[in-house]
Amino acid sequence: MEINGADNTDNLLIALPRLPWEIVCDIVSRFPIEAIVRFTSLSKACYSLKKDAAFIKLQLTRAKRRIIIEKRTANPMEEPLHGLYLLDEGEGGDSWKGREIPIRSGDECYLGTAASCNGLLCVHSENTEAVPLFIYNPLTRESVTLPLSNPKAEFCIITTGFGFDSETGKYKVVKLFKIDRKSGDSGGLPFRIEGEIITVGEKSWRRLGVPYIVLFGMRSSPVFSGGALHWIIDKTVHPSGLEKLLALDISTERFRSIDFSMTVRFPDNLHLVNYGDSLALIERGDWDKLRVCKILGTKGCYKTHKSSYEIPVVRTPVIWNLSFRGFWSNDNFVFQCMPKNSSEETNKNDHLALCCPKKKEFRIVEIFGVPNLFRAIFFVPTFVSLSA
Repeated sequence: MEINGADNTDNLLIALPRLPWEIVCDIVSRFPIEAIVRFTSLSKACYSLKKDAAFIKLQLTRAKRRIIIEKRTANPMEEPLHGLYLLDEGEGGDSWKGREIPIRSGDECYLGTAASCNGLLCVHSENTEAVPLFIYNPLTRESVTLPLSNPKAEFCIITTGFGFDSETGKYKVVKLFKIDRKSGDSGGLPFRIEGEIITVGEKSWRRLGVPYIVLFGMRSSPVFSGGALHWIIDKTVHPSGLEKLLALDISTERFRSIDFSMTVRFPDNLHLVNYGDSLALIERGDWDKLRVCKILGTKGCYKTHKSSYEIPVVRTPVIWNLSFRGFWSNDNFVFQCMPKNSSEETNKNDHLALCCPKKKEFRIVEIFGVPNLFRAIFFVPTFVSLSA
């Protein structure tokens, strides 16, 4: 992993090996990933932490969620990527820095990240009908190729989910397909939804019967939380009832609905996000309106907490297309600002922005060392290995 850089922890890193090893592991597990990487370069004993299962598990529980950047290209499923960029917030100011992590995935072609879980990325490999995927840890550069999948029908893949089965310690990947119905097939829609699931390391996919039509598209990627993947149910197809979310328990591989009352005014602008340890439905209304429905509870017993906010921002050539990305921390939401099409070179850069609706704050974050046009992905940097 090539994201080295000095900070004021260097002297502490040098002194740490003199302490009892158990204390060393506990202290180092709390460091930012950049400092952990520097520590593992001090000696063979320090380097062994990268392979120590107990340390990896401990560091995962304490790792802070970060943002990685992918270059945004004109043909995202045809132009392979050669590097990712891990954002360093510094002291939390308005200037962040991207540290490049070269992609070295062997024979696999890195076309774009489909999902992330525990520091592992589920990656699109080639733009073919077989929909190839592989799992990749950008810190260790370990990768595992998944078997090919090829449903026996005309289809397009609509969502890819990636989650961890805490009962078995295995990772699973889920794909949902939109399959066109043939003339004469029963059903009121011109398509149906089917699913497949695989445990990473196995040789074949298993079929899943999907009980609801879910929203699909760039805004509707499944969210992993509490041992389950979650999708937004399409209420234009299922208008009756309180079913709002479809959940797939990763351990049992069974679907269930999450039911609660929420009036949706803008169904095309719904986002499902991780909100701390919970889930939240975010509805963007007009340019400056934001409704947050936090979903609390466990299986079979849910309650919601709803809030409405105004986003204190004015549309400018730089802040032209404001795209919601997710919840960050300290009541901040992340937006991506994509510029208006313009011949002016200064207006051709993407930006990130932090919005704290409770404080009525909105600020653009200037990012150095990343491509001008990019895609932002939430990511927890770890040394998690699929071969452990």
